[in-house]
Amino acid sequence: MWIPSEYNWVPSSCLCGSINAGSSLFNHVHLEWLSLSDNDFYLSKIPSGILNLSRLSHLNPSSSSFSGQISSEIVEISKFVSLDLSGNLFLKLQKTSLQNLAEDLTNLELFNLNEVNISSCIPHSSANLSSLTYFSLEACRSLGEVPVTIFQIPNVYFLNGLFIKLSFLHLAFNNFLGQLPTSIGNLHSLKEMDLSACSFSGQLPASLSYLPNSVLLDPLLNNLSGLNSRSLLWIANTNRITH
Repeated sequence: MWIPSEYNWVPSSCLCGSINAGSSLFNHVHLEWLSLSDNDFYLSKIPSGILNLSRLSHLNPSSSSFSGQISSEIVEISKFVSLDLSGNLFLKLQKTSLQNLAEDLTNLELFNLNEVNISSCIPHSSANLSSLTYFSLEACRSLGEVPVTIFQIPNVYFLNGLFIKLSFLHLAFNNFLGQLPTSIGNLHSLKEMDLSACSFSGQLPASLSYLPNSVLLDPLLNNLSGLNSRSLLWIANTNRITH
């Protein structure tokens, strides 16, 4: 998957073995960026020693064979600007931790949970992530309806930038219920959106025509209706649509 260049770090050096909280790595208290990506940590937990890194603002432990429940203390580090937990199939984020994260990480610009097991509904408090520009939840086994608050931008918050910067929204391969919210048309800064295989149903909202850039939508893997040639004209500026 494409990730904005400012967050697309050079992969790590294919390290193998477990990593624990006592590692000397966590003595480097001045670290602001830490990538542990593309290693094999033998299904160990993300170490709590990360809490020692009080200046840390960018954390990327993606695709490194981490497992277990993500510590609520780690996800509540309020300084995080980017947090990429993707590609760890045995990593879990419980509903309460996800809700706390959404309430606390107001500085977060990049949030990638691809393939992390959250197995719950996306909390309404996700709308608190007001600085997000990249939000990806592909194949994270999310359930239930997508909260309308993710797409709504009431005027009082619009002035403060609630989701006005959101450029990338990936929700593919989840078990959502109900219709795609019409308020999705409020996300005017979207450059790319992937809603493939999300189990949405009902009409494709006409508000998609308000999106100025590209949308990747696979209606054959959603239960959407109204996808005739006239309907697709709603999305006049779309660069990619598969059907």
